[in-house]
Amino acid sequence: MNLLQYILIKLIRFLKECCANLLHLFFTFTNTSQSNEMEMTHRLLTFESTSKQTSKRVRVNRQIAQGGFSYVYEATDADTDRTYALKRINCGTDSELVQLCRKEAKVHSTFSHPSLLKLLGFQMETSSQALQQQQQHDEGMVHVCYMLFPYLAGGSLRDEITRRNLLPSCDDTRQLSRSLMTSRCFTQKQILNLFYEIVYAVKLLHDGGVSHCDLKLENILLDVHYENYKDDQDKEGGSYEDTCEMYGVKGKPVLMDFGSARPLSLSLTTRSDVLTLVEEASSHTTISYRPPELFEGGLRHGEANLDLRKVDVWSCGCILFGLMYGSSPFEIEFVRRSSSSLNGVEEEDVKVVECTQLRVLGRLPRPKAHTEMGKRYGVDMMDLVEGILVQDRLKRPSVEDVLEKVEGLIVKCGGQKRNRKDAGGSHKEGVIGGFGSGGNDDSDEDEENLFGSLLR
Repeated sequence: MNLLQYILIKLIRFLKECCANLLHLFFTFTNTSQSNEMEMTHRLLTFESTSKQTSKRVRVNRQIAQGGFSYVYEATDADTDRTYALKRINCGTDSELVQLCRKEAKVHSTFSHPSLLKLLGFQMETSSQALQQQQQHDEGMVHVCYMLFPYLAGGSLRDEITRRNLLPSCDDTRQLSRSLMTSRCFTQKQILNLFYEIVYAVKLLHDGGVSHCDLKLENILLDVHYENYKDDQDKEGGSYEDTCEMYGVKGKPVLMDFGSARPLSLSLTTRSDVLTLVEEASSHTTISYRPPELFEGGLRHGEANLDLRKVDVWSCGCILFGLMYGSSPFEIEFVRRSSSSLNGVEEEDVKVVECTQLRVLGRLPRPKAHTEMGKRYGVDMMDLVEGILVQDRLKRPSVEDVLEKVEGLIVKCGGQKRNRKDAGGSHKEGVIGGFGSGGNDDSDEDEENLFGSLLR
């Protein structure tokens, strides 16, 4: 046996061992996930109110979503059969993640408005089984966070766009053409009404001293239950049917997922401030909705404090484009329809592409005016998108500017001038540790304590 044969045999054995280890890890992870799923299903959880005088018992049903460290389950009230959404976050021994969970719950419970998802219950428990498994490796406590929310059966705006087939998942141009012909687009007036509600909800957060920092189509739910917002003075008309016609969907938009929330501004005093901010943004702000300043090289230390409200404004511009064409402008492009042009007229289709920093820093995609895609909405709509997605954060409009512009376009489309509420009256004491609208032990915390050093 020569040296080359010996090396090849060793290499083959090494590769076999690697494959075996990978398969073992895969099946271990799969079995663990299935075990966790079975462990959670039919489990009964109790959320006590902060006064300790009442409690809410919920039974965990099927898993409906998963992402990162978190799982979302459908849960049922053990006494009334009302359906809830239960979010479970496996924090392990990560104390920073524990604090982030508490901060997310605190932000949810700081507001009481139908456009912001309401927190019904919160608890942080120590998992005895997880603790037993970790004791030999780590002396820290193993935590699992539970948050209880209303179950909004309308799903997210991303789900609605999928139902409408606005963004076909196929790559073949011919299939794209056929699929887009069956899509059901929002009307311009419906988009403007939906977008107004979304931006107004963002303004509520800002007026409460909070920036969202991860606004996207997936984080906007649709409340299909008219009774949840029937007293809202902002709506036009007085019936559920009026609301459906107004927005084009069966429900009003509701902001969710405040896990990435931050104060309104952050210091850029040192180089470390900038590096930390960009690193956090890469983990907590979705790339296709992230503004140029949150990418590497977008900020310099010593500049004025970063106004995070402008980050939310940028994300709102991406959402507006998504309502029009199915996704953020930085993950699609308009391509010429090759063999299926109608009557010899050039047409365009939407193609999904990978979002990169280069795309975010480049020109916005815009359909050609003479195509069917370009005629879908008035020129005012793309002008609105471009007026929001301004690369220079210092020249980017404020939320108030956007609301005023959208309101003007609604009136131009034949809609009514909106009657805004005082956003400052929407705050309430939190519900950390319980459900309902009672106070809690941390109710006297100011904004600095709300966000803590994790966000500085």
